[in-house]
Amino acid sequence: MKRVIFVLALIATTLLSASSFAQKGVDKDIEEIRKQYSEALESLQYRTDEEYPARNLVTVNSDEMWPGSGGHKTSTTIFFDVDLDEGAGIVRTPFFARVKYNIAARNYYYEVLFDRDGGKPLFYYTKIETYDKGPVECRYYYKNGKAIKTICPVQHEEIPSAQQAYQEGENLTKLLSLF
Repeated sequence: MKRVIFVLALIATTLLSASSFAQKGVDKDIEEIRKQYSEALESLQYRTDEEYPARNLVTVNSDEMWPGSGGHKTSTTIFFDVDLDEGAGIVRTPFFARVKYNIAARNYYYEVLFDRDGGKPLFYYTKIETYDKGPVECRYYYKNGKAIKTICPVQHEEIPSAQQAYQEGENLTKLLSLF
């Protein structure tokens, strides 16, 4: 019996240490993403300045009338790096995007931080004004296309899932490829 208890204790200790090691890896990834987010925001200060020579941004605005909800405005700004590829020509890699829009009287906002090497989403932040719960915020952190952490203090049906949020980031990359 003592042997069984010892084996179970050994297995439990091993599993706990493995889980702790995995959590430390996730924490390190999140710390790196937060650092890149901070650097991106610092870079945006220069890129939105009219005096900055190379702003490298695309802004798309739409102003529509939707049946049943009235005026609908969207503003999408994608900040990107530019490189020259011998075969492909000019390559634009997004590093940050901001999207603001409304549906009827409700306002929506989200940001996407992209990996500067491949243009894949690393972080997604959204803020939605809801009728029933007021402003609701949510954050997703990604590694290799998979959500590694979700921070959504209040759940709401209008908050996109981690997969939907990642896809919105991918769609912004496709939008940028049109330019």
